[in-house]
Amino acid sequence: MANPSLTRQQALTLLNKLGTDDSFRQRFENSPRDALTEVGVPQDKVATFPVESLAPVKLASKEKFRELHDQISRQPTTEWMCMIIPQFRIDK
Repeated sequence: MANPSLTRQQALTLLNKLGTDDSFRQRFENSPRDALTEVGVPQDKVATFPVESLAPVKLASKEKFRELHDQISRQPTTEWMCMIIPQFRIDK
C-alpha cells in the first residue's frame, strides 16, 4: 500500500488556506479530494490517499491551522504523511 504524502509547498499552501480562507475551508469540509486538487495536489496522487481521509470532515479552528503552518514553515522537513482523521459514530 502506498504512503501518500504532500510536498512541503503543498502542505504549507493547504495549511495556509485552511487557516485563512473560509470558503476554501467549507469546500474542504465537503470534499477534501476536490480541495486537495485545488491547492495543486495532482489527482493521481490524491487517488492514492486512503478513502477515509477523503471523506467529508469537520475541521479544527483556523487558529490551529495557522499554528501548524507557522510550525512547519520553520522546520526543514520536505514531505508530510497523510493522516486519517478518526471519525466516530454513536448508535442510539
